[in-house]
Amino acid sequence: NFSGDAKALSLDALRIIPTTGGSITAKGQVDFVENPLATRQRPPPVLNLSSNVDLPLTPLAERYGVNSPIPFGRLTAVAEATGPLLAPIGQINWQLTDGVARGSGQVDYADSQAILTNTRLAIADSGVVTATGQADLVSRLLDVEVDARIALDEIAQQAAIALPPGFTLGTFTTRADATGPLLNP
Repeated sequence: NFSGDAKALSLDALRIIPTTGGSITAKGQVDFVENPLATRQRPPPVLNLSSNVDLPLTPLAERYGVNSPIPFGRLTAVAEATGPLLAPIGQINWQLTDGVARGSGQVDYADSQAILTNTRLAIADSGVVTATGQADLVSRLLDVEVDARIALDEIAQQAAIALPPGFTLGTFTTRADATGPLLNP
């Protein structure tokens, strides 16, 4: 449902239901602030939008040809964007549940910078992945750091992969940095 006039454009309700399940909803408005006494130019439009995401990831992955014995789980997120239309401030809080990886994180956006914070995933029973970083959308530069410790035997067990007797996969431990151009770090 959309509505609008010379002062505002409103999105009363938007609901997308993917064929793979889940939903994406959004609502909000853009206000066209006008004060001709204070300035001869019209101030920039002001944004106030929110969105909710609830998607099962395994059927979505299968839809694109990715079949895995390991469940991907469910992604839920809440996103908000406010402020001037050409310089918004936003935040996304997300959670991953019901899969071999469970966790949450946050992305803050302001001044053309997207900053990844508080990102932590629990992998299987004892694995952990953490990530921090930022992307500058003006310079198109990326700087992300990921630390991981993943018990591969636990993943194999949860995926019902039979290993030969006495064979263990061990633990995968790494630190990865990605820096450089956003499209080719």
